[in-house]
Amino acid sequence: LSWAWSYSLSLPLNALQHWADKNPWERQHVNIWWCFFSNNQFRILQGGKAKSTKDLAIAFGQNVKEIGKVWMLMDRLQHSTYTSRIWCIFEIYVARKHDVPCSILIDPRMQLECDHSINSLQELDEACRVHAEHATASHEEDEKGIKQEILEQFGSFDEVNDVVERQLRR
Repeated sequence: LSWAWSYSLSLPLNALQHWADKNPWERQHVNIWWCFFSNNQFRILQGGKAKSTKDLAIAFGQNVKEIGKVWMLMDRLQHSTYTSRIWCIFEIYVARKHDVPCSILIDPRMQLECDHSINSLQELDEACRVHAEHATASHEEDEKGIKQEILEQFGSFDEVNDVVERQLRR
């Protein structure tokens, strides 16, 4: 479950309950890996020292390959917190790099809001725009580290933005 740490706990719980209600035949066969319960990337220590952003990204890639699917927990479609957070953008990019399917998970109340607020394909297209170069993180060193990783690999943010945008439009 890929999510923004700033979300209230009710958002993922409502979204997960909604998914379970709509998929009763699948819910018995689903295990959820959620960093909220599994690790806290800001406090993972190795030898008394916090792991680097690069190490965390590698660990995420290994975990997501083993899990085989990612849910992108959106608080809303338009002006989403999710697409403004560099970790969330990077997680989806890494998942797609490893051919791991991603799907959107959203609180049903927010889905209704989306249904009423997006009135054209142009508005939907705009809602799916990603700007990793402007995305932020709770810790400045993570933001700088992820952006540096992107720039070192691709020379710009275009590749990551395009991959995540395509996934949001699926």
